[in-house]
Amino acid sequence: MDLVSYLRAKKTVDDRALNERVMRQFFEALPPDGHLVELGAGIGTRLERLPKTSRYTAVDANAK
Repeated sequence: MDLVSYLRAKKTVDDRALNERVMRQFFEALPPDGHLVELGAGIGTRLERLPKTSRYTAVDANAK
């Protein structure tokens, strides 16, 4: 199994493991005009969870 397939397969497990309160507090702490840069972004799962107003740059050495 390649890395991308693995990350997609474990996404539902990761989703269930998230602490919604911590994630909400993290996003609330971002400045309204902030820019989140994620190093080691994998398949970009965090992007799916970001508030629509956030700016986001994904960086991954194994980007496809």
